[in-house]
Amino acid sequence: MPDMTKNEILSCLIEMVKGLLQTYREKDLAKVPDITFETDIFDDLGIDSLEILDLIDAIEKKFAISIQAEEISEKKTMGDIVDYILKARVSK
Repeated sequence: MPDMTKNEILSCLIEMVKGLLQTYREKDLAKVPDITFETDIFDDLGIDSLEILDLIDAIEKKFAISIQAEEISEKKTMGDIVDYILKARVSK
């Protein structure tokens, strides 16, 4: 996958998170808050430990990186995860 900007990575992550929320909770996506770089994945979106594992799997496949669950679980905001993906892609 060619180099992506932070905004492009965020857009991909938003789609992944919305899909995850819809699958797990059958949520009406209209009720999901606007997701930005500052959105806290745990507090604002209510993502739990099982959902984070599925999100990690989706990120690994989409961005062709390897993620340690402990590392990504320490990231709180969407911006933290975007930065993590950027660093992981550079260090490949």
